Amino acid sequence: TLTYTATDTAGNAATPVQRTVTVVIDDAAVTGADGLSPLLRYAFGASSPTDAVQLPVPGSTATALSLTAVVRTDDPALAVVGEAVTDLAGTWGTGGAVSVTLAADQTGLPAGCVRRVFTVQLDGAARKFLRLRATFAN
Repeated sequence: TLTYTATDTAGNAATPVQRTVTVVIDDAAVTGADGLSPLLRYAFGASSPTDAVQLPVPGSTATALSLTAVVRTDDPALAVVGEAVTDLAGTWGTGGAVSVTLAADQTGLPAGCVRRVFTVQLDGAARKFLRLRATFAN
């Protein structure tokens, strides 16, 4: 329970107001200490909840942003896509096309995974953000 109080510059106090905050945890959205949801951990090559995964590696040049990530490819129900936006308050996917290529280094990967590079061109934008989104179709 939170109690809000306010006083104006003349010293007049408002009536305190109480609000009850209830936190509900959606198991599908729980993130671990590494900041990854269970779905992202699976998408990045984990076979069990305790498996370590390689986190995506960000990169940038004067003209592009990139994320290099280990991505599971042996599950046809899983999709990992890159999305870009020019304003974090905007709609993801509106910041330009994200290209996907195989990384030159394919060593040290879990079975059924490849290392991919997700790249978006800056196209003169003052700001641009790039993220990976994993979805699973049942």
